Amino acid sequence: MSYDSRLYIVEESNFVFPSDNGKRFAEVIGMVELCVCYEIKDVFDEDANGYIYSDDGNTRIEIDCYGEPLKVASLKSVIVKLRKIVRETDYRRAKIALAFLESVYEVMPECKVYHYGH
Repeated sequence: MSYDSRLYIVEESNFVFPSDNGKRFAEVIGMVELCVCYEIKDVFDEDANGYIYSDDGNTRIEIDCYGEPLKVASLKSVIVKLRKIVRETDYRRAKIALAFLESVYEVMPECKVYHYGH
């Protein structure tokens, strides 16, 4: 089984509900499936202090399929890493992710990126 990466571009809430155990709700702005792209994990070195909901809108996600907490990185740092990956590997999914994240950065630079392993 390979380790696949999914990137969620999120806008973290400034408000924490008492029932959320200190975690912030993070609204998903978009998602990119990178599949097998081991290099991207290097930029995600911090646990996310937030959670997202799955596509069904009801399932709260705080950990990935491997039991690891979601990881977070700034939009800018992920863009820098994706540029390096594209330059060195020419990986097609990284190209799409880079174009998408750069366009988000133009209008919402405050967004964060959550890493989900599956």
